[in-house]
Amino acid sequence: MKKKVSIIVPIYNIEEYLGKCLDSVLNQVYRNLEIILVDDGSTDMSPYICNCYAKKDNRIKVIHKKNGGAASARNLGLENATGEYINFVDGDDYLDKFYIQELIKQLENTRSDIAVCSYISVTPNKNIPEILEKTGDYTGKEYLLHFLTDWRCGLIWNKLFSKEVIGDIRFEEGHVIDDEFFTYRVVLNAKRINIKNVQLYYYRLRENSAMNSQERKKKIQRLQDRMDYFPKRFYTVTKKYPELYSEYLANLTDNLILFSKESIGVPELEYQIKKLRKEFAKKIIFGPISVRQKYAYLRSAMIKEK
Repeated sequence: MKKKVSIIVPIYNIEEYLGKCLDSVLNQVYRNLEIILVDDGSTDMSPYICNCYAKKDNRIKVIHKKNGGAASARNLGLENATGEYINFVDGDDYLDKFYIQELIKQLENTRSDIAVCSYISVTPNKNIPEILEKTGDYTGKEYLLHFLTDWRCGLIWNKLFSKEVIGDIRFEEGHVIDDEFFTYRVVLNAKRINIKNVQLYYYRLRENSAMNSQERKKKIQRLQDRMDYFPKRFYTVTKKYPELYSEYLANLTDNLILFSKESIGVPELEYQIKKLRKEFAKKIIFGPISVRQKYAYLRSAMIKEK
């Protein structure tokens, strides 16, 4: 019998887009699905839409909860998932009908723990096919190197995971964008990842989404998240793979330089970057990275202290 895929969909006030998303999930060619809709305390018609779809198809489970953010919604979905494979879909996006079928083929034909596909960015004016830089089979360690040059490695919705590789890993709650905090830790568990450059997911770019919001508060929180994410990733990855120390230290140094510039004039960020500079100063100055990077790091710190 075909293995079951649990598709977890966090939902919050997206009544305008939810129907198209759920139709695309129900229309998947691969039929053995468990569709978990987690309503994160929506105040629009999203809860009603979820309940209506659940009546139409018994593969749908609806969970209503108090608002706690997308990470808490996904975590609740994981706790209730019974499939051998796990997939995440954002409720304002939609899928090609072969999305799950092709990802399962990748996973099973290559005996991988994670299958990755490309996607299409949906804007008000046009759809933009995205091309992934790397394709083929990779070990977990090799894929972790890609994280340093391609931010899309941290996305969750263009991937199919074996439930086993996720294990007890859960999303860190309280972040604006939480994909990155989850994905690299799962990759650390993976023996093989397969990447294919076929666009099967439609990612909708919205002006009021977490990725595009220009609100000052969210902009500050995104920077705080990144200042939290990069050091955590550095310590976690290099603990398991000490041989990646120089590459990850170089990447962290570049980001600390960037954070120093972006935090100017924002007191809470200036305090946070000052702590990070103090924490990593010796590692950077005496570490196995280029003299150019060390000079750039020192210069950014001196400018900040003026």
